[in-house]
Amino acid sequence: MKTWTPEGSVMEVSTDNVAWARDSSSGWASQATKYKDKYYLYFCTWDKTSMGKQSIGVAVADKPTGPFKDIGAPLVRGTDTMPQNSNWDDIDPTVWIETGGNGEEHRYLAWGNSQYYVCELNEDMISVKDLNGDGKITCGKDSKTADIINRSPAGYTEAPWIYRRKGADGKYTGDYYLFYASGWHEEMAYSTTSDLINGTWKYG
Repeated sequence: MKTWTPEGSVMEVSTDNVAWARDSSSGWASQATKYKDKYYLYFCTWDKTSMGKQSIGVAVADKPTGPFKDIGAPLVRGTDTMPQNSNWDDIDPTVWIETGGNGEEHRYLAWGNSQYYVCELNEDMISVKDLNGDGKITCGKDSKTADIINRSPAGYTEAPWIYRRKGADGKYTGDYYLFYASGWHEEMAYSTTSDLINGTWKYG
């Protein structure tokens, strides 16, 4: 971890590369992850197809250095997460993948400014899972009525990151930790929960 090689840009968020982007100067707050044999880059930008709001995008590549190719449409549109506090509620995506104790795999996407959102992704990593099976993707407070869950921990402002401890056997165990920027001017805070989708947040 001492020797580094500059690889250059892995993706340019421009109207040529991202058909739904409003302009060619507004792509940021990205996170990349590997899943099976592909790499996925989650990012946010202004979206000309969603009333000009911010939206969450995803691009795919065969290697971490890219080139990453946008899927052609937002993964989560700013108009999917109504009601909102502002046009930039849908920013700062982060992703968490794990296999539960029962062997079931979960792929979580979390994001948000002023409001915290979380959903599960389908196995393709580029679409939101229909948690309540009603054939449409909606936003709400729990998975009985919605698929994108909007339930913010205390003091939440933006920039969520999910962590969880590993046991001696290498398996994840215990509560989930959500680290985030809190308040204004911002400071770092964390909250914990036993369930990322339907659990109650406990401020740390």
